[in-house]
Amino acid sequence: MPDYLSMDMMFKNERVKSGFIKSIYQQIIDAGFDFFGEFYWEGDEPAFIRSTLEDISNWNQTHLEDRLRLSFPEEDDRYKQILFKREGYSEIRGIWSDFNRHLKFYIIVPEEDVLFYNKDVYYIEHKITPFILLAKNLWENGLVDAVQTETEYDDPLYNFNDIKTGRNIRFRPFAIISKRNYEKFPKNYFIKANLSEISTNGIYIENSSSIVKEPDPKILAKKSRYRRVEHL
Repeated sequence: MPDYLSMDMMFKNERVKSGFIKSIYQQIIDAGFDFFGEFYWEGDEPAFIRSTLEDISNWNQTHLEDRLRLSFPEEDDRYKQILFKREGYSEIRGIWSDFNRHLKFYIIVPEEDVLFYNKDVYYIEHKITPFILLAKNLWENGLVDAVQTETEYDDPLYNFNDIKTGRNIRFRPFAIISKRNYEKFPKNYFIKANLSEISTNGIYIENSSSIVKEPDPKILAKKSRYRRVEHL
């Protein structure tokens, strides 16, 4: 398996109304990420089913509502993963999680599709831009409460409580939070980031110096630290 870049979309539990999950999927599809089917593991091997969007949406919606009704009694992994397709990306998966009662939907894409390492990490502009636009659309349409991005080996993991209390957030290379939550962070926390206000009282945070138009081909020709695999 490759290492993944993750775009984490975080939600307050009270957002879960009828059609909530399908509305998130539909926003992603409308942003140019085509629905492809359901991802699952068959033993240690990745596999997919040509499920319908309705089937995956309804299963996850019902399961999430049951989890909320029971106050998330234990860790759970029975949400169905969804596969998206977009030209230029070998794999795009969407996964729901409610670990520690924090509701999150995260999109993962192989790091080697969107970034490269050269002492530090750098993101390829035309590969990361669709995710930036998606995050902004979700925010401006009032569908999400925070967005952060993180690489495979970022540790520890930060949840919505870390963000809304001004403790920690990752922007690898971008994030979006409310102006109210932004004001809880120390003034020097985002000193290396570019900040801009977006509609509905949002703050867009970007590590712009790590986003490059095209990597040097000599860098990409070097032996990758990833084991190349065939993706769905």
